[in-house]
Amino acid sequence: MARYFGKMNPALAARLETARVSLTPPVLQGLAGILVPLEKMIVETHRELRVALTPAGDGGAPDGLALDRALASLEHLNKSAEAILVHLNELLTDA
Repeated sequence: MARYFGKMNPALAARLETARVSLTPPVLQGLAGILVPLEKMIVETHRELRVALTPAGDGGAPDGLALDRALASLEHLNKSAEAILVHLNELLTDA
């Protein structure tokens, strides 16, 4: 997950690092509860992309549906990351 954030959303990665060193353990535990489902979303999005980009002859999807699913997964992941960033900013502002 850190690799995803570092490459795809450096602003969120920087905010997570700030949170890691400045928030109390109970708040960090709550944040971890939010990040675990996000990590599962990242894994699923990666799987969807891999299927969409694999040629049909090599076990990939034979039509554009896989690409549509992969794009939908990416959009959902992006919205979730943005929501976490808003929540994290609120936590850091209150800290």
